[in-house]
Amino acid sequence: MGPERGISIPASETKPFYTPEGSKVGPVDILDKPKVLEDFSDPGSTSIHEWWHAWIGKERGIGIDGVEVKNRGRARGTTYPVMFDGPTAAAGHASGTGGEGYDFFLIRMHGLDPLKESAKASAMAKGHEEEIMLGAGILEKKKYFTKTDVNTTHIKVKNWLKDRDNKKTQVYEIPIKTKDGKEETVRLEVPKGATMLHVPLPQSGDIYVAQRNTFYSESAKDF
Repeated sequence: MGPERGISIPASETKPFYTPEGSKVGPVDILDKPKVLEDFSDPGSTSIHEWWHAWIGKERGIGIDGVEVKNRGRARGTTYPVMFDGPTAAAGHASGTGGEGYDFFLIRMHGLDPLKESAKASAMAKGHEEEIMLGAGILEKKKYFTKTDVNTTHIKVKNWLKDRDNKKTQVYEIPIKTKDGKEETVRLEVPKGATMLHVPLPQSGDIYVAQRNTFYSESAKDF
């Protein structure tokens, strides 16, 4: 058997709109796979705060010996870097979760401006907010990370997001009808960013694609 017969339509012509008959044409759904991380819980402010410290530290090449979400005196959580680093110390403030009193005290002890170091952390995190929140969600569930946990979570979340984005697809619904009046809707799932769509032809007769208001014969532009 040869390839499925159909016509090629530019994806740009399937932007959502409605035909005079009221049929919706164009993208109707986004499918993201996989949908969840099994060891993820909605993170609280302490998990977010501490994972910002750890994430910035990892991105800056600062070793993190562990992280815990546990009250110790006035602290609700603790991150253990192997050495001092300004943006890593100010990352909690950059997260917007507060509780940075000791962090700022430590930064000033090293002769640095806490707000400037926080700005550096914010700039590094820009565009990575989802990645950081996912890591914080894993910390929320475990409550304590060893050095190995920090390293594996940092890598795991990056790989999960990359895998999800590689599997992202766009779903189109395209109303079609044959010249003899038979109507149907073709549902297509194609990789996001596709520039051309393959619309299967009916078994017989010419095909009418609603959004182009054009007839295609079986011998024209089919394959």
